[in-house]
Amino acid sequence: MNEVWTNIYASKGPQERSWTQQFPEESLRLTAAHGSGPEHAVIDVGGGASALALALLDRGYHDVTVVDIAAPALDELRARATDHGHKPESLSTVVCDVLDFDPPKRFATWHDRAVFHFLVESSQQVRYRELLNQLLQPEGLAIVATFSPDGPAMCSGLPVKQWSTDSLAAFFEPEFVVIESFVSEHVTPNGAVQSFSWVALRRVSPPLTR
Repeated sequence: MNEVWTNIYASKGPQERSWTQQFPEESLRLTAAHGSGPEHAVIDVGGGASALALALLDRGYHDVTVVDIAAPALDELRARATDHGHKPESLSTVVCDVLDFDPPKRFATWHDRAVFHFLVESSQQVRYRELLNQLLQPEGLAIVATFSPDGPAMCSGLPVKQWSTDSLAAFFEPEFVVIESFVSEHVTPNGAVQSFSWVALRRVSPPLTR
């Protein structure tokens, strides 16, 4: 999988990537509405050349981490952040499969619009939930968006698992409760329409011991 995403970022510009957003409207709104604010740590998993990370930095967030398996994506993000005049210490980038991620700290907000629906094996999904339980602070916010049952069954040649908002909520219970959920349509740069399920989750139990 590493090779797939590395090749895409190395060979295609932003307008050739199906997931590119001109502005991360839903992600930014949920973070602002339900997150703990610019002074706390935010992570975007599978964020690539994260439009959300750049938008958060532009709004005064100063502890933003992006984890992605493709090094060229993070190179692109750092270059864009520099172009926007942001301090290097405000943005941490980690080349890593999120299921192997082992940072030294926990986060107040976890955002994922790219990873979870690619985890098609139940063991991968359980590992992801365990990781979220370990790395999100008490009362923290988790934003998870996946292709909906009406969305694509494949992306970039890889299979995905489609989730409804109800099935996402059920999967992350009881450690998390849904504070907002909805379905939205993402229009790709080439004009295709993709349906996404979104849930904003609040942690209601202590993190697991690491």
